[in-house]
Amino acid sequence: APDSLAGYVHNPIINLTTCLLIFFSGIGYIVWWDVIRVLKLRKKRKIKVLKALTLHSKIALASTLILIFGGALCIFLFEYNNPQTMKDFTLYQKIQASFFQSVTTRTAGFFTVPQENLSNGSALVSVLLMFIGGSPVGTAGGIKTVTIAVVVAAAIAAIKNQKDVTMFNRTLSKEAISKAVAVICTSFFIMFMSTLLLSAVTDASFLDILYETVSATATVGLTRNLTGSLNTVGKIIIIATMYFGRVGPISLAIALNLKKQNPNIIKNPVIWKTSSGLFLSLKIIKSSNSPFKNAFSKSFIVYGLYFGSGSDFSSLTQSNGKIKRQSLLLSAKQYSSAVQIFCNSAT
Repeated sequence: APDSLAGYVHNPIINLTTCLLIFFSGIGYIVWWDVIRVLKLRKKRKIKVLKALTLHSKIALASTLILIFGGALCIFLFEYNNPQTMKDFTLYQKIQASFFQSVTTRTAGFFTVPQENLSNGSALVSVLLMFIGGSPVGTAGGIKTVTIAVVVAAAIAAIKNQKDVTMFNRTLSKEAISKAVAVICTSFFIMFMSTLLLSAVTDASFLDILYETVSATATVGLTRNLTGSLNTVGKIIIIATMYFGRVGPISLAIALNLKKQNPNIIKNPVIWKTSSGLFLSLKIIKSSNSPFKNAFSKSFIVYGLYFGSGSDFSSLTQSNGKIKRQSLLLSAKQYSSAVQIFCNSAT
């Protein structure tokens, strides 16, 4: 329909159902599986759900919630007295419409408030939300929440003059940061060229053109009523933008993953205190010089090593292309070797 869901702007069932569908489809299948795994594990033994989630899930969930609530707050403030959108709404209706606008810009393309009637502030907030998009391995477009979170964390670390970039007490590799920057630069280049070319073939306002091209780059589907008025060349530009916006960053990420490297046995330890003693986050890869070469198959990533109450490792093991998570109890010799590696890396 030309007015999308504008006729249901005050309907709580339509708004809530649509927002939930957008949220769950854009959060990514990896997060789904991880949450289900943790909930099943919680039935067997008492664990804290948030602490048991993987780093990817923590970043995806945290960044998604920040963007949704932050975007809704900005839109609520910018549109509160806008006579063309929400001025005549009740307080509840304004909150509901603000949240829907914040959620739908992430990937869906539905709207309950005409996009061309949004204030400049709300339009710019929507542009940012569309450019970021949803989380990896989901149905959403954009540069992804985890990508922007990694770059923001790297910027904060640089401002604080910190050597390592950490999130949730985990150190991010330089390779991950480089890939995130590459994806953002690629998407920005596609968006910039599309905006430049579309500006040359249409007389629309810059904000309407930017809204159109960012929506196409992130494959969102929202428009400030510009798409229908574009000429043939303009429509071809938008079609190409949608294609390259969807394929470009993904292809780049795959290409960057093709080159295999042989990392050191231990890399980027992160140490902090817990009730059980000292917790060490390590990355250990099987090699001829590793004391663990006979304990595990191929390569593995160690999530934690406790000094004090025990020597339990939680690891991901890769075998025949499949990834398996398991808890490992080291022998006294292996545990001593791990402590020695820890001591050598800390000096």
